[in-house]
Amino acid sequence: MKQPGMVWQRGVVPVVFVVVAVCSLPGHAEIYQWVDEHGRVNYSDQKPEQSYLEIEPSPITIYRMETPAIEDDSQARALRNASRLEAKKTHRLQEEQRREDDAKRATRCDSARDSYRNAQADFPRGARVEDLRRYRANLDRLNSKIKKFCY
Repeated sequence: MKQPGMVWQRGVVPVVFVVVAVCSLPGHAEIYQWVDEHGRVNYSDQKPEQSYLEIEPSPITIYRMETPAIEDDSQARALRNASRLEAKKTHRLQEEQRREDDAKRATRCDSARDSYRNAQADFPRGARVEDLRRYRANLDRLNSKIKKFCY
C-alpha cells in the first residue's frame, strides 16, 4: 500500500533538487566599464560600441567564525549579564534624575507664572514714568523666567 506522501516526494523533490542545483551554479559574465558622451561611468555585461575597460570581478571573501569553549562562553555570559545590569541601573538612575529635574522645573514654572500674575495685578495706577519702567523690567524678568522654566 502506497502512502499519500510518497507520490509527492517522488515527483516534486527531484525537480526541486535539480532547480536548486542549476540555480546554484556559478555564473560567469564579463563586466565592461565605459564613460559615455555625458561623462557618466557605465557598467554592463555587454560590450559597448566604443572603447571600454574590462573589469575582473574580485573573489568572494569567506570569514570563518571560531566558537569559544563552553567555559569561556559561561564567563562571557556572566560579563554580558553584569554589563546589562550595570546599563539598566545607569538607565534607571538617569530616569529618576530626569523625573526629579522635570518636577523641579515644573515647580519653578508654576512659581514664575504665579509671580507674573501677581506682578500684573499690582499695576501701579497713576505712577510716574520711572515706576512704570521698573514695573516693565520686573515683568520682563519674570517673563524670561517663564520662558526658561516652562518651555
